[in-house]
Amino acid sequence: MTMQSITGSDAVRAFRHRNYRLFFSGQAVSLVGSWMQSVAQAWLVLTLTNDPLILGVVAAAQWTPVLLLGLFGGLIADTLPNGGRSSCASRRSPRSR
Repeated sequence: MTMQSITGSDAVRAFRHRNYRLFFSGQAVSLVGSWMQSVAQAWLVLTLTNDPLILGVVAAAQWTPVLLLGLFGGLIADTLPNGGRSSCASRRSPRSR
């Protein structure tokens, strides 16, 4: 499927399914909540300390676990043989039945 073959109705076809609509709306609410928490945390740190350096340290500390665990998880995923993961995923796929 190329980008030219996608029409407006094809782009929203997934929204015909109730479960996808629930998933999409839940993810949207969660993402907005995460944004609000991040902005509120930065605002609070800046209000309490009035120091941009501390704000930067807090922001770096907030993303350090994601960075480290993401790199470590990628390293593990790259070193493991691919056969097991792909066959497990294809077994669970409804299209393979």
